[in-house]
Parts: sequence; C-alpha cells; structure tokens
Amino acid sequence: MIIKVCGMTDQQNLNDLLQVQPDWFGMIFYPDSKRYMLNPSPESAASARRIGVFVNASKETILSTAEHFELYGVQLHGNEEPAFCSELQKEQLLVIKAFSVDHDFDFGVTDAYAAHVDYFLFDTKGLMPGGNGVPFNWQLLDKYEGTIPFLLAGGIGPEHVELLKDLKHRKFTGIDINSRFETSPGKKNIKKIKVFIDELRS
Repeated sequence: MIIKVCGMTDQQNLNDLLQVQPDWFGMIFYPDSKRYMLNPSPESAASARRIGVFVNASKETILSTAEHFELYGVQLHGNEEPAFCSELQKEQLLVIKAFSVDHDFDFGVTDAYAAHVDYFLFDTKGLMPGGNGVPFNWQLLDKYEGTIPFLLAGGIGPEHVELLKDLKHRKFTGIDINSRFETSPGKKNIKKIKVFIDELRS
C-alpha cells in the first residue's frame, strides 16, 4: 500500500517525517490552502518521492514548480481536463487526478481520464478542493469499476487502520493522510504517524 503524507510545510518536520519512511509526501502549491508552501526550501532527503498538489494551475506554473522542487509527480484537485493531464505525463511526471466524492458522485466521470493519468485520488467533497478532514462513505467505492488504481483520502486517522486493511477493492492501492495527524496546519505529529504506518504495514 502506498502511504502518502500530504501538506508538509516545515523543513525540520519533513526531515523527521522521512525517518518513518512514507512512500510519498505532498507539498501544496494552492494559495488558498492553510498548508500552502509559501517560499519553501526545496532541500530534503530523497527517501520519499515528492508530489506537488495543484488546483487549476497553468501548465507553465506546474512545470516550473516541478523542476525547482524536483517533483516526482503532481496531484490535480481542480477542473483539469484529460488532455491537460496527458500533457503533464509527457513531461515525465506521474499524474494523480483527484475527485471529490459524495453520495451523488458519478464514478463514470473518471472514464475519460483513464488513458491520461497514473492514479486517481478519491477525497471527500467539501468546501475546499481537498483537506476537509472528514471521510466519505467508503462503501461508495464499490461503484468504481475502472482500470486505474486509486488512493483514498479524506479524514483518515489512526482509528482507521483495521478498516483500511479490510478494504478489498481490487484497485485500492494507497492512502493520503493529512490533517488527522497534525499538531497545527502543516505540522505533523511524527510519533502518531509512525505508529499508524507500523500498524498498517504489519
């Protein structure tokens, strides 16, 4: 299972996080986010892959940011079209397209993206494009019949370990954790994450 920790804003906090070996970590480049990476330092250890999170950013902005921060991939939370995602793939970036899920969500909208992204991310629909801090009804995932693997996000916390282990969808491939492991926006409780990761991987 891929474990991604999103919303990192502090260099020392990131260095501490990397000691517990998540697979990916996320850096948010969306100005309206409480975890916006404002003038961050690009330096970090290379033991986890960096994912940049964007919302309706231009291709030029994404590519320049990806080059500066040596991003492994991008996570798109806006209204990005399939062709736009494909253009980023051609630049050797892994592409994750996020969708906001509620009871009315039509998983069929993901079909148009199947040839243009590497992963989907299913997050909880809320006031913000992401980071709303509550889970959606995971039983809704049974409606997803696509071919692209997906990551699960939205209010995942320490209490969800066993539920995640029991989630048997054939395309479920990872999780994205954030606010439920914070001491303040952008600052992660590393001990809490370590216990969670150890339990999830055991």
